[in-house]
Amino acid sequence: MMLHPLDGLALAGLPEDILVKKLAAIWCARFGNSAPTSGGDILTWVREEYGPVAPKGRTRAVSHALGSEVKRQLAIRRRRKKTRAVIDVLELDIDDGRRRMVLLEVGLGAPRKWVSPLRTGTGAYTQNIITSGLMAAIIPTTIRLRGLKSPSLLVYRQPSDVARSVWVPNNLDIAGCLVWLMPERVQQAVKAGARAEHDGRLKKIRCFYTDGTVKLYPWRKIKE
Repeated sequence: MMLHPLDGLALAGLPEDILVKKLAAIWCARFGNSAPTSGGDILTWVREEYGPVAPKGRTRAVSHALGSEVKRQLAIRRRRKKTRAVIDVLELDIDDGRRRMVLLEVGLGAPRKWVSPLRTGTGAYTQNIITSGLMAAIIPTTIRLRGLKSPSLLVYRQPSDVARSVWVPNNLDIAGCLVWLMPERVQQAVKAGARAEHDGRLKKIRCFYTDGTVKLYPWRKIKE
């Protein structure tokens, strides 16, 4: 069924070379990399949307040209997107939130990897900090978890390790989360002069006491 008859008439009046580029641009804008790039599939979709816009007797040639042109335009789009991302990051101020977001996605992955967009609260990665050996960011959510409303997800990564995550209360910033993860006994020990380090791989705290003793303690859990 032809859904856009007026557009179809305009397309049918274009020279073949321009028609191919125009149809490829429409396809790329509509589907990007999410659909097949064979000329036959594209031309079938074009007929359903705009009618028989290809010149008579030129269907096979237009189909072949469409496949090649779509692949060419998609390659150009990928290069432009990559170039824009690099330029944006380099040109932004070091404290700019957008710059931090790009760096976080490189190190931790996009927020949608961790929480469904439908369950993500206002903001995506809200803060980042490098402390206690962790690169970390907070994703606020609208999830109910074991009777708790809207906990935050702390996403973190240690050097040379994979990104991981842990649930934390929703009223804390990054530094507050790292302190909250410490059991009460470790917090008290730190106040008394001990030193504590986060081990994100084990999800534990390594506490270095003033007498030289070193002990491991598990991170607190959200249900606590």
